[in-house]
Amino acid sequence: SIIMLYPLDEPYTDVHAGEKNKDIPRMASQLEKASKYVKQYFPGKPVGVIFSKKNINKKDFRIPPGFDWISYNCYDDMLDCDGKRAVDLYGSLLKKMNPQQKLMAVPQTFIRHQKKRTSLVHLLTIKKHWILLLKD
Repeated sequence: SIIMLYPLDEPYTDVHAGEKNKDIPRMASQLEKASKYVKQYFPGKPVGVIFSKKNINKKDFRIPPGFDWISYNCYDDMLDCDGKRAVDLYGSLLKKMNPQQKLMAVPQTFIRHQKKRTSLVHLLTIKKHWILLLKD
């Protein structure tokens, strides 16, 4: 079964990296068109987007219309995501979402500083972060 469609990862990252011929309004317009296209061929299925943590507090950041599930990636520890806690970044997103959009929780997306990781260690790391998020 298809639960959600996810057309593009971290869509504003190239824009903020200074890639030519891209800006937030243009990218948001392209994303809105993409979500309409996806919904045309997959009616009733939500469309999601995951932004980079580096983009969501920029003044030109916006959530494009047509996206149902919204989140961001944190490649670091959920307590220190570029100096912010995960719940604070989720709060920033919530302020920019409309009432019909849902917030997705994305656990720590990259685990570093350990050469050998087992599935159990990954599971325990994710569990630790969920507990921390739920406390807030």
